[in-house]
Amino acid sequence: MIHITLGPEKLMDPKIDDLGRDRVGFSESMSENALYDANHGTWVLGPRAQSERFALVTFHGIVRQAIEIDSIEKVTKRDANDTRDDRSVINGRVLHTGHPVFDTYVNKTSPVQGVRNPVTYFDAPVDGNPCRCGC
Repeated sequence: MIHITLGPEKLMDPKIDDLGRDRVGFSESMSENALYDANHGTWVLGPRAQSERFALVTFHGIVRQAIEIDSIEKVTKRDANDTRDDRSVINGRVLHTGHPVFDTYVNKTSPVQGVRNPVTYFDAPVDGNPCRCGC
């Protein structure tokens, strides 16, 4: 499972952000859609990300959102001079009460604590289904 740690909400300039976002991070005032839109990219994701089925988004040690991953795509850069080619976007759907991943993690203490990198991975076969690669 992908685990993403957010910082506090930060305003962005949509004209220069690769995804056209006006903010990133977390605020209690964000709706679930606003939280997803602000934070589903642009992340440095390793090869393992391609086989993961779910992502958790945390802030201050609490899981704030769970996402079922549909696809992971490289970021299309707005600035042709930008040499970063290691950023990706997680496309998926926000999970709700009744889904095993949501019920296990959301609004609870994060299973990953005290990490420096905002993106980490952990093994959590919550729903017993194979990863997205089918293994």
